[in-house]
Amino acid sequence: MSPGATSMFDLYREQVEGIVQDGRSIAEVEQALDGVQLAAEERAALWLLAWSLRARGARVEGRAQRTRRPRALVLAPAPGRA
Repeated sequence: MSPGATSMFDLYREQVEGIVQDGRSIAEVEQALDGVQLAAEERAALWLLAWSLRARGARVEGRAQRTRRPRALVLAPAPGRA
């Protein structure tokens, strides 16, 4: 266990965070959680953590892609020209 992990739940939380950071799928998180000895509520909490981390990552990635896209400029006609 890492210094921050004080329980089995904390250990599994760190593992779920690592799985998500590696870019692995929610299905892989589900497979990893299938065999753990935790209460159903704790497994559900870890699944929700993985889902929220992936969703946050997708939003950040989408935002980065939008800011990298070239923007079309809409030029106003010069005064006296229409």
